[in-house]
Amino acid sequence: MDPLQFTWFILYFVLFIGYAVLDGFDLGMGVISLFTRRQEDRDVLIRVIMPFWDGNEVWLLTAGGALYATFPTVYTILSSAFAIPFSVLLLALIVRAVSMELRHMRHSSVWQGTFDMGFGLGSLVTTFVLGLCLANVLRGLPIRNGGVYSGSFFSLLNPYSLLGGVLSLITFTLYGAAFGAIKTRGDLQNTLRQWVSRLWVVMIVLWICMTVYTLFEARFLFEGILKNAVFDGLFVLFLISILVITISSSAQKDLHSFFAGSVAITCMLGMAGACLFPRIIPSSLDLMNSLILTKDSAPSGTMKVMLLIPLIGMPLAVVCHLVVNRCVKGKTKASQEY
Repeated sequence: MDPLQFTWFILYFVLFIGYAVLDGFDLGMGVISLFTRRQEDRDVLIRVIMPFWDGNEVWLLTAGGALYATFPTVYTILSSAFAIPFSVLLLALIVRAVSMELRHMRHSSVWQGTFDMGFGLGSLVTTFVLGLCLANVLRGLPIRNGGVYSGSFFSLLNPYSLLGGVLSLITFTLYGAAFGAIKTRGDLQNTLRQWVSRLWVVMIVLWICMTVYTLFEARFLFEGILKNAVFDGLFVLFLISILVITISSSAQKDLHSFFAGSVAITCMLGMAGACLFPRIIPSSLDLMNSLILTKDSAPSGTMKVMLLIPLIGMPLAVVCHLVVNRCVKGKTKASQEY
């Protein structure tokens, strides 16, 4: 295997993990805002994430652009298979962004309530669709010989992928509640702590169900898994992170819960990548038709040039996030401006 192919496989999951970790908590807080009755509390939740939300989609854009150049066949298959889900995802992100910018333009309960609903629903749809798409990739897409996709939109709405969407929704919501508990105080903080203490149980139950379901739906993902040191290490780290969430949520150690949540998300996506390797997209019709690293990549020259994008862009994005986080330390108030 060409080292560049392996490097890009790792980079794609790093990009997805970067998006999930850096944008996941504000998506989760958007979902929580749907169930927050008091306007003042919704204002606080939204102001907590205002400094962070608008730059994190760069991770997804980078992954998509790089995929087009380095694995064009994979890009074509995903574009065909997920045309409708990607369109829904894009619409949800647009509605979310517009709602964030317009909600404060008029001091009207109807106006703000409408855009708050748009922001919450946009967050919910985004988290669900991301999980739906990843679960379908893990399960395998109906790819015929020659790299031809033969499925339909409704074939994507199978029980396995729907369960994956719900797991994604719960996980990001838990993550958002942990971050919100760090940045708020009083009754709202206590409410968010309750979200964390309840949702981690739901997340674990769903993850176990997803794992057991995978044994029947996509058994090939577990081939040689006991000898896979990467998977085994991530699995142990995942269990530790769940233990930390359990203990820290009971002890009201909000920062510990948040960091443990980021580790849990990283491990879940990392384990998915370890199970897929060396396949990129398995075929549910015949594993011989799967798209794999060694035969479905671009020329080495293209892959070398494209390395400049993530190697320069990712550190800049992380530094930007750290600077923003440093500038908005402390608790957030409803009247706070940025």
